[in-house]
Amino acid sequence: MIRSILAVALLAALQGCTIVPLYKPSAQGSHARVHLSDTGMSDLWLCLDDKRYRLQSDKAGFAKIPAERRVTVGVWFYNYVYNGVSTSCEAASSFIPAADASYYVDFEIEDERCTALSYREVTTNRIGLEFEPTLQRPSNACFMR
Repeated sequence: MIRSILAVALLAALQGCTIVPLYKPSAQGSHARVHLSDTGMSDLWLCLDDKRYRLQSDKAGFAKIPAERRVTVGVWFYNYVYNGVSTSCEAASSFIPAADASYYVDFEIEDERCTALSYREVTTNRIGLEFEPTLQRPSNACFMR
């Protein structure tokens, strides 16, 4: 009896869980690359057409993303200790990457709030970054509920 109750409870708990697939760039179409600031205490993700994928960077910290269409790049911080408080939160940045361009998405957590900003990597200024002009608020469908 107890085993069957535990089995039902486990199935009910797992029913709400979904496995987010790893994003695999298409061989066709144009691409950009994004440099991700990984905190080590986070899961990085990409959202295309309101569908979420895990995003994995290469050894240099870059990931290939589709260009010429709106993408959302985000992070889920979990058990991140800030000022002695364990915090979990999610932040994302939505933009339209240009083909063959390079971007930097900076994820930060401060005062128990997460932020994400997208920058285009450039060689025209000393900093090497400029604000991404296509930056918009991400779709709510991209966030976990």
